[in-house]
Amino acid sequence: MALDNPFDMQGRVKTGALIALLKAVSSDFQGYMRQICKEKGVDFSNYGPELDWDIELGIYSEIAKLVGPSTLHYMGRKVGEEIPLSPSIRTMEEALRVGINQAYRATHSGERIGHYRLLSFDEDAGKAILEAHNPYPGCFDSGLIFSFARRYQKPIHFNLDITTDSSKPSREAGEGYTSTYLITWDSV
Repeated sequence: MALDNPFDMQGRVKTGALIALLKAVSSDFQGYMRQICKEKGVDFSNYGPELDWDIELGIYSEIAKLVGPSTLHYMGRKVGEEIPLSPSIRTMEEALRVGINQAYRATHSGERIGHYRLLSFDEDAGKAILEAHNPYPGCFDSGLIFSFARRYQKPIHFNLDITTDSSKPSREAGEGYTSTYLITWDSV
């Protein structure tokens, strides 16, 4: 049975997010991306400040078909590196608790656009749990989360890893619109 989409697909996304995605790929792949965007009606020589969300998601879907999940994960990582965060964010916990959702809300407009929510964070155990409720591909989200965590990773942290919590329903498994991610790291 198909699930009803809980998101406002009439929402808008700032075009800068798509530009960041374009910058995240090699110059060779940029040509493919530009062609996909053109087929979806996006002309980079003349674009406005915002884009219809369903158009952007269609672009992501086409990219996913073309390159697969590992490249989308990489693209999520690169986009996360480009997104500016508030100077008040100074720790991994703040980046995951506040920064990622603030960045999401700053680049998306409309009703029912989803969220990122930090469910738990344990510095000593090297473990955090984050919920992502949005229509983006899960592999892209895991890369985005990785980059936000890594930005504020302490020098004593290593082996940062992001995995989908397989004990819960997930977008990756085709089970709804929410994925829960386990973020782990080792500390010296």
